[in-house]
Amino acid sequence: MFMATQPTSVEAPVSSHMALFIKVSPTDNWRRRKRFKFENARLGEDDECHAIVTNSWSAGSHLYVSDRLSLCGKELLRRASCRQRGFGVEIEACKRRLAWLGDKQDRRSISKFL
Repeated sequence: MFMATQPTSVEAPVSSHMALFIKVSPTDNWRRRKRFKFENARLGEDDECHAIVTNSWSAGSHLYVSDRLSLCGKELLRRASCRQRGFGVEIEACKRRLAWLGDKQDRRSISKFL
């Protein structure tokens, strides 16, 4: 992550300890791993999320707790990205419908818009 670091030690005149300073220069080619983030929008998906967490937690019963949490996060992220692709299709369909409705102001078009 920080390939270009420069450590420097500084002697303290009144202590037997030395301070260590590290100059950090982050590299640009490092990509952050995407992590699952809980959003309020997921509150309505309680049953499905609960099932994913329960199943992934059980599947990782031989793992350390931190690894089990990571497994749960990966499964939730995988599910969220699949759902997001579905939302993209829905959003495009809505955009096409809005473009088709355009400036139409008759009662039927307005009811389709709402």
